[in-house]
Amino acid sequence: MERVVGHHYRLIKKLGAGSFGETFQAENTRNHNLVAVKLEETKTRAPQLSYESKIYAILAGGTGIPKLFWYGTENQQNILVIELLGSSLETLHEKCHKFSLKTVLMLADQMISCVEYLHQKNFIHRDIKPDNLVMGNDSKKNQLHLIDFGLCRKYRDQHTHKHIPYIENKPMTGTARYASLNAMKGIEQSRRDDLEAIGYVLMYFLRGDLPWMGITARTQSEKFHKICQMKEKITFEELCKGYPSEFVTYFKKVRNLEFDEKPNYAELRYLFRRLFIRSRFVFDYKYDWDCPEKQKVNTRNVVINSKNIVNAVPKNTIANAKQVSSPNLIRRESLPPADKPSVESPRPRYNRRQVTTVQEKKESTNINSSPKFETDDLIIKFSALDYFSNRRSARYKKEITPSTRTGGLRATQFQESYTTRFRTSLSRELNLNANI
Repeated sequence: MERVVGHHYRLIKKLGAGSFGETFQAENTRNHNLVAVKLEETKTRAPQLSYESKIYAILAGGTGIPKLFWYGTENQQNILVIELLGSSLETLHEKCHKFSLKTVLMLADQMISCVEYLHQKNFIHRDIKPDNLVMGNDSKKNQLHLIDFGLCRKYRDQHTHKHIPYIENKPMTGTARYASLNAMKGIEQSRRDDLEAIGYVLMYFLRGDLPWMGITARTQSEKFHKICQMKEKITFEELCKGYPSEFVTYFKKVRNLEFDEKPNYAELRYLFRRLFIRSRFVFDYKYDWDCPEKQKVNTRNVVINSKNIVNAVPKNTIANAKQVSSPNLIRRESLPPADKPSVESPRPRYNRRQVTTVQEKKESTNINSSPKFETDDLIIKFSALDYFSNRRSARYKKEITPSTRTGGLRATQFQESYTTRFRTSLSRELNLNANI
């Protein structure tokens, strides 16, 4: 007999099981939509679903956060019904063995944004790993989602923003493979630790493994100790050897953060966006798992260097970047100025042939004729779009009062619509044609 939970969620098949319970695919019998149902015994030693449901409620509406449909208790089981998503990045990584630089950079932008939103809501995740990073379904299949908030914790008071105190000698929370060095040393986790975990995940995607994978030990604590020693001993240059130096810069920026310091998320995103644009990639949501031919290429040991990566890509690719919809490449915050060349990844040099005619001389002096300037121009336009959209969003709070008619929309929905119309108009002026 088919089991129905929450009055109208019919369990279809089991998706997985863990130490905290089981997950099922289910159908909403009212509208026939598919959902995910997590079950947990109420008598379990450390129940998490009740706490996790509260986190989902607080995070509701955020990009990359699954929707919460229902939570309750039936037949001595805690039941959580959330949006059904697609495959985890761990599953997709096993399929491809390695991810290309383009795929990793598209994911990095979304990962940083998801974690930033979580931090804005006063929580840290404490278990960032590929299993908890999941692609969406159907219309959201290209959108990255952050899941499993059972180990989340508040790092500051929601009213006063007072930060939790610095504590040492704490048992590690999370997954040792991706946990930050400070977390493994027993230091209380904060925002910086989530970001360092993202760095390890990105290198795992690029390399196909991490140096401390496969370590054997007699006990779990001994294994943790060995992993901690390796993370402390290995340099970021060694970890990222053969890959763009922007990843080394990312690790150093994150590792140098103070315990209670607010990270500059925009700067971290900008670091990878700059590499993305300079590499002549297009934010077209074509990931490696969607391209069978790339799955074969990624199994090879390909060494990438940020100094010569531009020369391996057709120079006319940059023109296509202005015609591609890229909502996740563009965020609503001011980015750092883009008028200085990258220290980590120098601008490429172009060997121009001798100019012989007057017309060619005019074209050679045209600032828009150089791919180098086209790249900088695109970065500046994206930065301008972010800056003025952020200003318009702030201006909304002053101009739009609660008494303003919003056409039946909630205030948050109306604000988003208000800002989106402005961004769309401005993108046309900048000739970006981005679907934002």
